Amino acid sequence: MPRLPVLLLALLALSACGDDPAADPDLGADAPGTDGVEEGVPPVPDAPALTGAACLLGTWAVDAERSFRPEVWESLAPGGEVRFEYGGTSGRALLTFEPGGATRQAFEDFALTLNGDTPAGEMSTTVSMSGTAEGRYTVEGDRLLFEPGEADLTTQARVHLGGNVVSNAAMDLESLFEGGERGRTTFICRGDELLLDIHEDAEGGRVLFDDARYTRVSGP
Repeated sequence: MPRLPVLLLALLALSACGDDPAADPDLGADAPGTDGVEEGVPPVPDAPALTGAACLLGTWAVDAERSFRPEVWESLAPGGEVRFEYGGTSGRALLTFEPGGATRQAFEDFALTLNGDTPAGEMSTTVSMSGTAEGRYTVEGDRLLFEPGEADLTTQARVHLGGNVVSNAAMDLESLFEGGERGRTTFICRGDELLLDIHEDAEGGRVLFDDARYTRVSGP
């Protein structure tokens, strides 16, 4: 079986965003061909979507269904022996980036369930997480780098195989950000969507997660 708690921790690493392309609205003169209207009133343009590092600031929630889509298992479990399907989530897994480089992960009674077939039979795995982790982040181009801080986290993996509970392991975690130090995380951020590629090592080797997705909860 893949190291599901470890893979989930990798998914719940951070990410970021940058440029602020401004569009100049045409606030021109009177609108032609209008009777009884002294001045033309141009429509209010939509605010341009932030991209790059500027997009990062705020709080994000993981989109587990999108991140654990079927094709992801080609990277997580190559060879086809293990294939899981998204079974649902409860609670929230949140990621916050603050000005000045502080970051925080918060798990509010978060649980992720994955179901699938294995050589040993049908399996259902639920990974539960609660608590918070503090850290710091820097952005280098399209790469996120993390430095762990204080954390108070617990996780539990409960595995059902063939109708029986075969594992119910719980553990405390020092920091989720340590995984970000060991691996390589690259990002694309635009507006209210954040996509992460999480690599197995710092040199950018095998991609564990391709386009792991977060959606914005609140902005700067």
